[in-house]
Amino acid sequence: MKKIVLFLFVGVLFAGCSSLKITHNMDSTLDFTSYKTYSYHGWDSSSTNINKYYQREIEYAFVDEFAKRGMKYDPSGQGDIVVALFLMIDVESGVRSYNNYYGHSPYGLHQPGWGYGYGYGHGYGYSYGGVAYEQYNYVTGTLICDIFDRGTKNLAWQGVASKSIDTSNKGRNIQKVISRLMLTYPVDVIKK
Repeated sequence: MKKIVLFLFVGVLFAGCSSLKITHNMDSTLDFTSYKTYSYHGWDSSSTNINKYYQREIEYAFVDEFAKRGMKYDPSGQGDIVVALFLMIDVESGVRSYNNYYGHSPYGLHQPGWGYGYGYGHGYGYSYGGVAYEQYNYVTGTLICDIFDRGTKNLAWQGVASKSIDTSNKGRNIQKVISRLMLTYPVDVIKK
């Protein structure tokens, strides 16, 4: 089942970016402009169930973003930085509540006090609105990009893109997600 959810997620990876949450962390003592080449470490072993096509799409989106920053890919593995990717899928639960503020009185009042009730005459009583609760499940996808300084082997930058996934939407916006994630990378796009 987890494998099916993983394929569904990748098929609709980051469809629409409106609820996309981007976070990052970096070593502020480093000069990121000194990095001119990069290599891929590859995907984390728990991300191997991802369709190879989508892995390449994500990698190509990163290649494009690094190229925009004047960096070149080093296939020998000897780049200035090493990029590692990780994809995590979580099925989470949430609760929705629906309030019926009209309560049980015939006139929709739910406040205590005197008033006309059912039948004849006056009555005193409390009428509270009904509250219904509904539990639902949703899929959250998180893409993590770790960048290590090859010389020190220390983590230099980490970018995380996370969002709730609508599995009924078949669109793919991989490039948009990676572009938004890389906006937090400390080297700006080179203007031409």
